[in-house]
Amino acid sequence: MSPERRVHDFTDHRQRLPVFVETSPVYELLLGLFAYSSATEPADVPDSSNLIERIESDANDDVKAKLSELAGCGGLWLTLLGVARTAPLPNDLDRFVAHLKSHDPVALRRQMLRNAGYTTSRGHEAAVLDLAASGDGEAVDSLLGDGDPGLLRLFHLPPEETRDLLVDLLCTIDNEVDLQLEPMMAILERDAVATRTLAATMEPAELVERVTNGVTFEPRPGLAGVVLIPSIVVRPWVVISEHADIRIFSYPVADEHMTLDPATPPDHLIGVFKALGEERRLRILYLLGGEPRTLGELADKIDLAKSTTHHHLRLLRQAGLVRVVVGDDDQRYELREAAVPEAGILLASYLGGGQAPEASTTRKDSQ
Repeated sequence: MSPERRVHDFTDHRQRLPVFVETSPVYELLLGLFAYSSATEPADVPDSSNLIERIESDANDDVKAKLSELAGCGGLWLTLLGVARTAPLPNDLDRFVAHLKSHDPVALRRQMLRNAGYTTSRGHEAAVLDLAASGDGEAVDSLLGDGDPGLLRLFHLPPEETRDLLVDLLCTIDNEVDLQLEPMMAILERDAVATRTLAATMEPAELVERVTNGVTFEPRPGLAGVVLIPSIVVRPWVVISEHADIRIFSYPVADEHMTLDPATPPDHLIGVFKALGEERRLRILYLLGGEPRTLGELADKIDLAKSTTHHHLRLLRQAGLVRVVVGDDDQRYELREAAVPEAGILLASYLGGGQAPEASTTRKDSQ
């Protein structure tokens, strides 16, 4: 008898969470409508693109009245971000409106509820969700009564009227308002290229924290991916939404990308090479390449005062080259090993005219 075959698998089965960095004039319009509907007065919302100002000045009284009826926290428009992802490419407003119009109205409302966080996994009864999607007024009040007032008003309409009102409103805004979305796309895409460059070497949670300027992110079980959408209209806000098993982060375009001058280097790139351009900071990185060390250990090794050493470490941390590990009794500094290839990729992308890696960072029709 032949011996039993055994398989010893030492590979790492953990899959890296896919990150999609996407731009679209549809996203910017929906985020603009979110911002417009989120404020008591349009002037309350910072808007670098002047999109909200153009809606306020160009839209007719009927459009303003409908937008006013849907006003609240603006979450209604965020529920459509995920729907926009499933529209045929290229993702422009005409294709999105046609895609929206083709939806079964009940299925569309069910998807909007899911995107707004009304799911069985969060304790909502499946029967109530189905009744609300179908237009049952009692179920709508039970489900949405304490939530987004705009969504509540919309769901008190029959399902077909819900869909048709959204389609009509978007078409009317597109026809009457000089949205000027296309000129913004160059800025949005420039930011997206820089983010895709970082995504090639950074873990998703670290990347989210970087582009959102501090929003921490812990992937939950079952999450299929992360979508990052740069936006001008929401600056400086960060807006988080969902679509099915995808988490969507709409983040403010970085200051350096607000100019269309391609020769303007990213602030992060400048910070990295400023940090590297000093002998004592390079010696600190060399020491940390061996093992994590305390402030006192580093100061002794390079023969500097603790205050001076701390100053150099602060610059290295700001550049993303060093991290702090806080223990029970002390804190140690360690080298971020991924920072070195990140710096090289950022420089190569800048010198190459902003060409970023495409692997697993461009849109995929995964829904």
